[in-house]
Amino acid sequence: MLSDPVKLSFVQDPDDLWLSGRKLAVSFHVAGDTGPMTWHAKALTTSYVSAPGSGSRGAETGEASFPYSTTSWYFLDAIDMQVAPATHAVVAFGDSITDGTASTLNGDDRWPDVFARRMHAAFGDRFSVVNAGIGGNMVIGPADYAQHPFAGGPAALERLERDVISLPGVSAVIWLEGINDFGNAGASVDAVEAGVRQGVQRLRARLPGVRIIMATLTSSLHSTNEQYGSPEVESKRQADGRWLLLNMLDDTRHFAPTCRALDLTDLLDDPRFADTAARAEHRVALHDRLGDAIAGRPLAELRRRLDAKDTIVSALASPLEVIEDPQVLANGYFAAHPTRPSVRLATAPMQFDDEQTVVRRPAPETGEHTDEVLGELGYPADEITALRALGAVA
Repeated sequence: MLSDPVKLSFVQDPDDLWLSGRKLAVSFHVAGDTGPMTWHAKALTTSYVSAPGSGSRGAETGEASFPYSTTSWYFLDAIDMQVAPATHAVVAFGDSITDGTASTLNGDDRWPDVFARRMHAAFGDRFSVVNAGIGGNMVIGPADYAQHPFAGGPAALERLERDVISLPGVSAVIWLEGINDFGNAGASVDAVEAGVRQGVQRLRARLPGVRIIMATLTSSLHSTNEQYGSPEVESKRQADGRWLLLNMLDDTRHFAPTCRALDLTDLLDDPRFADTAARAEHRVALHDRLGDAIAGRPLAELRRRLDAKDTIVSALASPLEVIEDPQVLANGYFAAHPTRPSVRLATAPMQFDDEQTVVRRPAPETGEHTDEVLGELGYPADEITALRALGAVA
């Protein structure tokens, strides 16, 4: 149900600094039987309620007519505001961590609240942060929400249209979700990842150019809720899909320390892996055991374990990790752009006599050498001008 537009009588000048950072109070009166009420259980903001049958009291400013209080919001789902055309909406999409469970009553200290204040401080009114978190929400479950509704609401994939895509001006989505799929529903990492990928594809298809930021799931290890606090859920949370390279140039030296680092000491007594030839013959079985031991641990733990045993190990780096790698920086594999120093370019892949490679010039700009090339081909200046006017050349 949509309300007619409401003109705020106290707003005379939209740029009035007196209005900046103020909270908006909404009063409404329900006549007759409401039927089932929609609500935001974890609004965590005190609202005041009049007595049943007392009639409309929205115009009153005193407290006598509002003897009851609540920290939930009822009926009201959202408020649409008329803003400047260039205003962008950033949607915080997720579960109770985004919704604000256990945040301070009347404190407005959910992470989207803090983020909104930081955005406002940096960019003024150019961005608006919309909180679309629902406590208990999951990425892919429950499958039968329509038949058996539960407090966590429909799956993120089911509510994506309603809570994100249909909103005006959405330019970015910060998505923090998945821990309830693991802790409440026992979903697999592959299933949740597939759900997230499907959601991202839909967002990109429906909101061209939207920026999507997947936030890191926070830990629930040792939670008093046994389902969430288990090592199994923690392992799923930390699954990162990274590839690990174990370099065993001398496997007679490195095989035993690697097995000890990964708690695979039983392999040291297994005749199938007794020496280099045996390990080569049974390489598939060995790969499977090593793979299972690696897949069940986060990258940081694997690095710590393997480094402690003096093994040669490295994770396949992401592009962002490559440009910050200490060895890459020390060897000068990247150099500053000649005209844009904040941009780094890859240098020549070879170095001679420790001579530092440099980037002498950037790649040509579009059309930078058009006149020169066409002139060398015999085109006079007036013909080149005519070709450029026709759009035949840049």
